[in-house]
Amino acid sequence: MSKIRKFKVYLAGPISGRNENEVHAWRSAVKRQFEEYLDFSDPTDVIQSDKDFQPNKATNPRTIVEADLLRIESADGLLVNMWCASIGSTCGVIHAKHAGKPVIAAEPKHLNNKTLAFYADAVVPTPQQAAQILLNILRSEADWSVLKSTGEPEPFDRRKLMASIRAACRGAGCDSIVGPGFIFPEVIDRLKKNEPPVRNQFPTTLINKVVLETLRTLENDAVHSPAAIEGVSEEWIHVRDNKYGDPWLHMQNGGVSLDSTAWVGVDVFSPKSHGTIWGRTVKDLRDIPSDDARRVFEIIRRTPGITRINLGRFGRQDSRSTCKATVITSKTPCVIEGKLFDRGPKGTMQTFQVRVQFDSDKGEILQDIIKKLEEDGLLA
Repeated sequence: MSKIRKFKVYLAGPISGRNENEVHAWRSAVKRQFEEYLDFSDPTDVIQSDKDFQPNKATNPRTIVEADLLRIESADGLLVNMWCASIGSTCGVIHAKHAGKPVIAAEPKHLNNKTLAFYADAVVPTPQQAAQILLNILRSEADWSVLKSTGEPEPFDRRKLMASIRAACRGAGCDSIVGPGFIFPEVIDRLKKNEPPVRNQFPTTLINKVVLETLRTLENDAVHSPAAIEGVSEEWIHVRDNKYGDPWLHMQNGGVSLDSTAWVGVDVFSPKSHGTIWGRTVKDLRDIPSDDARRVFEIIRRTPGITRINLGRFGRQDSRSTCKATVITSKTPCVIEGKLFDRGPKGTMQTFQVRVQFDSDKGEILQDIIKKLEEDGLLA
């Protein structure tokens, strides 16, 4: 008999200011009922192992939040029991949605919160109902695969599709969670209603068609505030017509074609009060006068999973004969540390930080950057 595939679900809900029963009772009930089918990421597990459990005990807020965000990123979906208002739970819902995770909410007291209704894929009365719907969603997509233009299939990944939709929104000047937040669930629903030529195997051409149909429908739907996604369908068409022509490949290249003349995508930035080895503030890649240095950052910023590049300290303590860069992992979550060696009026070494969207992907992203820099002869 084949082993049942289990999915990991993050259990979000009010904790601060609540007693032990309010924090644990509903979580325990959901775990008992669905333990055969689901594994649970429970933010209260550490608290439960503490014999001096006190829900209101002061703890480093940054430590708590960073740990919760990493748990959400590593989960397959999020279940939130919003039996009362909770700032932390709301932030968790938005973070999960931004990561392309399915979000199912329970609202036992029928608060009819419009923000929750907007971000959640479904809102139901009980946590048990929410768990069942989330399980159904995860099961329905578990066997999906994407048939790339090369003819090779690969597992369907919600994060890649969400990243591509966000990139199209950003390219159209709609860089916020609002647009992708209501585009993505509609795309998923439409994919489920489309019958691919081979069961559960979606060609990239079909994904492209469904996304474009969804965008055009929503842009003409007054209920969804068309201004939030104005021009996104045209940006999607532009991606389809560029040298790649394959939206799934577009996702893998960070949403920017390598021959594009438009400076869209990840920002390269130095604070206004802080100079660089080139003697200027950098707000845009074009602010860097060195062609080789621009090429280094251009390669890095087009790596999938990158969200930002921050330029830091600089000096003359180290140098190379030609422009080179080195990158290493950082103990700081979601950060890769780097050094760029170039010759500028103020120095020969520029530090920088590469911010990544998911800490769990940091190692893979680091190796990807190293490989690309090495291929171009730019790795120190």
